[in-house]
Amino acid sequence: MGRVLILPAVWLPPRALEHLGTLVKEVTVDTPWGEVGPVALRRHPSGGEVYILPYSGHPTRLDPRGTVWAAKTLGVRRILTWERLVALDTDLQRGAVVVPDDYIDWTRRLPTTIFTEYGAGYIPQVPPFCPETHATTRALLAREGIPIHGGVYLGVDGPRRETPAEAAMYRRWGAAVMGMNVIPEVVLSKELELCYGVLGVVTELAADRPPVPPGGEVRETLRRILSALPALVAALAVEPTCTCHVTLARAKAQGVLPEDWRLWAGPRDTSKG
Repeated sequence: MGRVLILPAVWLPPRALEHLGTLVKEVTVDTPWGEVGPVALRRHPSGGEVYILPYSGHPTRLDPRGTVWAAKTLGVRRILTWERLVALDTDLQRGAVVVPDDYIDWTRRLPTTIFTEYGAGYIPQVPPFCPETHATTRALLAREGIPIHGGVYLGVDGPRRETPAEAAMYRRWGAAVMGMNVIPEVVLSKELELCYGVLGVVTELAADRPPVPPGGEVRETLRRILSALPALVAALAVEPTCTCHVTLARAKAQGVLPEDWRLWAGPRDTSKG
């Protein structure tokens, strides 16, 4: 079975993640960018296990390199970010569920690679997200009767919100939604040969759209997703058959990278070359 890590960026009520099963343990992982954790391991009565590392609840944002490194250390094969989104597309309202098909990186202050010492990391971004994780997420939620939207995700640094002029510009670029928690994790996951997907919920409308008073739509969508989450985790826990886990096979075969991925982020060993 392939272990799954969920990175919730949505605000959830206390004890909401008990839908995923009982808490087995919490671990903290040492990474080259500091400690990451506590990462909670939960086990469902059906036997499925899933790691959880919320974005909220930390005094500062965890270094995304450390987050992905910790996932690899724990034996995770798939990462799913449960993202809160701002809707640029005027057809999207609060509570809409979006599984993005592509992304635009508009971040400027976040790390973009773990390869600071190696001439590696030139990884194609086609497909932008793991195709298996993307297809499984869409199919499972659709089976549960949850309407699914696609579109282009625009990643920004935050924490400030966009101006009306920026929102209009992003829409002209073709972005449907924007958020702060997918980039650079999607790129870093590929560098560590992990599958990565996104499950997004629209919680806000873009700055240039007319304000609409909230009516409980987001709360209802989160409730429906929580109910479907155990089945989604079980579907994602199947051993991957995609090519995400061999992304860097050629670089390793050519000797550009050592076989041990734990050496990739450290100083390069030049004693042999």
